[in-house]
Amino acid sequence: MLERLRHPYGVAALLSLLVWLVVAWRSGPPSVRPDDDPLEVFSGARAHAELVRLLGDESPHPMGSDANAAVRQRVVGRLRELGLSPEVQKSWQCNSRGACGYVENVVAVIEGGRDAVMLSVHYDSVPAGPGASDDGAGVAALLEIARALVDDQSPHNTIVLLVNDGEEVGLLGAKAFMESHPLASRIRAVVNVEARGSRGASLMFETSGNSGPLAEHLRALPRPQTSSLFSAVYEQLPNDTDLTVYRQHEVAGYNFAYIGDVAHYHTPLDDLEHLDRGSLQHHGDNALALTRSLAAADLNRLDDEREAVWFDWLGIGVVVWSPATGTFLAVLGTLALVIAGTLLARRERRRYQRGVLLGALTMLLLPALTVAGGFVALTLPASRGDARLWWQAFPHLPLFALVFVAAGVLLQLSRWLSPFGMWTRFLGVWIVWAPAAIGLALAFPPASYLFVLPILAAGSTAAVALALPRRWTSRARRTLVCVPAFVAMVMWTSILLGLGDAIG
Repeated sequence: MLERLRHPYGVAALLSLLVWLVVAWRSGPPSVRPDDDPLEVFSGARAHAELVRLLGDESPHPMGSDANAAVRQRVVGRLRELGLSPEVQKSWQCNSRGACGYVENVVAVIEGGRDAVMLSVHYDSVPAGPGASDDGAGVAALLEIARALVDDQSPHNTIVLLVNDGEEVGLLGAKAFMESHPLASRIRAVVNVEARGSRGASLMFETSGNSGPLAEHLRALPRPQTSSLFSAVYEQLPNDTDLTVYRQHEVAGYNFAYIGDVAHYHTPLDDLEHLDRGSLQHHGDNALALTRSLAAADLNRLDDEREAVWFDWLGIGVVVWSPATGTFLAVLGTLALVIAGTLLARRERRRYQRGVLLGALTMLLLPALTVAGGFVALTLPASRGDARLWWQAFPHLPLFALVFVAAGVLLQLSRWLSPFGMWTRFLGVWIVWAPAAIGLALAFPPASYLFVLPILAAGSTAAVALALPRRWTSRARRTLVCVPAFVAMVMWTSILLGLGDAIG
């Protein structure tokens, strides 16, 4: 057994499985807080009780229906129980696509300063389902957040709670609020809560406004799942949410949604039974923390025209840097890799230049070999009968296969190149990443961190190895060279896990 694990594919399988398990664990929602937790925190159990009461018999409640009126009355009643004075904004509204309707928005205010932060959700559902996640979970989260906020001291900025109508028809409620409500002119920032599925982490997937100052507030999230790449990709998709309306009115904002089990979206399966309570907990944790951060901030700073690259590291925290900093880090990592890696490779006194070229060729061939290997791994088991689409039932398996094949192919090629020395191969493999890191940092900063961080890790690894005494064992050095590969696998696996649900 141990001998098999020493084979490159044994090592690849163990490393891939370890990374996959860690990333999958950290990419999921948190555990649900019980209903007896302190009142200042968000409790998923309390929010779920709000949702059960809100949905009643779980009838669909599209705009204009009697069921929708019943949901609205429950929202108004609960806000009054919390000591607030909600109003119902009634408006006939049409959008640019010709959709029209009579909307009834619920608006409540926690008074603070002149500027206002708005927490926005919608309470109407599609006719096909009860909308437990879309957007009942958002409404329930807002009610639990309102309960926590009314016990806070008077905020620096006013907090507006908007439970709008007609989102599913064409964003009519948000449009009515921004075009005709007196509070609209005071809104400087908005936190929008949505869903496109029934489980998964609450992703911060879109921003509106200057990303630099907006990204700074993301550090308040207790278990962040976000990336500047999410926002850049979403801008290219045809989807709309209420944040689209706020963006059109030049209001800075954030958009949260969970997207797991997208097959439940806009169907009868969007019900309480299929809702993941952890996703509801994550929604509330995110929206409460961000609303509090914005309510205490100087919102004039949101006008600062700075752009940012940001990403979370395993849900522990958010890393934020400017595009210029990303370029600097890419160049720094490249220089460290070239200088330290060259000295280490020459120290081995082997066929240095040829080994570097072959190592670089290995990395260039890796994508093609991975795709070919992944195709074989996916299609051979599906060569019989109705098993052709087996991976749709087990969506994580093909992604794991790709990571496994990539790691295995790289290790096998590295083994074939063993006569050229470990550091020669290391330099050849990672030097290929340098142009991609620098090029993306200059041309497409939102995605650059996926290459900048590994090349920085590779340069740092080479620099540390050069400074270490030569008496270090070969096993310790072999462990050290795995660091940038581990960093790359973590970053890329975090993206792959949600890619299918995000873009199909």
